[in-house]
Amino acid sequence: MSANDDWFRRPCLSDEDRQEFERRLQRARSSRPEYMRIQAGALYATGAYDLSLKMIDRTIADYPAHLPAWLLEQKADCLRSLGEIDPALDTYASSLDRVRVDPGLRGNAHFSFAELVWCRRMLSRYEDALTGLADFWDCNPIFPMNEFKQFGLNALLLEGLGSKDEAMPSARRALAAAAKTRSQATKHHSLGLVLDSNAEIRRALENLVN
Repeated sequence: MSANDDWFRRPCLSDEDRQEFERRLQRARSSRPEYMRIQAGALYATGAYDLSLKMIDRTIADYPAHLPAWLLEQKADCLRSLGEIDPALDTYASSLDRVRVDPGLRGNAHFSFAELVWCRRMLSRYEDALTGLADFWDCNPIFPMNEFKQFGLNALLLEGLGSKDEAMPSARRALAAAAKTRSQATKHHSLGLVLDSNAEIRRALENLVN
């Protein structure tokens, strides 16, 4: 490991990496929770969900005063990837509760919660998912992906509750967002476009409007 390497962005942690991480973490005078969060994210990106979750839980335990909503969202993502669906939903909900107290900490937990509820067809939680979307509704999303998820998930949840007519305008808006080839982001018009990974939601919306 060279001195210039980002010791807190390791995609995996060998014994040597762990020792180096702990040594440098202890030497850090500030930003320790942030270093741990970034390392957890790097582990998550490579599929090491269990290790990422352990790092997040350690961060929460060691620095309870530094508990932003996005850290809970990151934990929920790990739980979801590990197949722990109910704990994931509860953690997304905790993240949303934290954002309601401090809107400046807003992430995408409202989308993740709604998407997981819909994908699992958890009808008993559809109303909660709709409430989450409504509480953080963006009238003019910059990114087509956010527009697609906001309106698309809203439509599919409404359809699931038997309100197809109410769902139709949102479904059409979501499909229009999916067709966009440019975002409103300054200088980065390719950011936030709808990806092929959202094919299941898109198909469901197409079935709804046809």
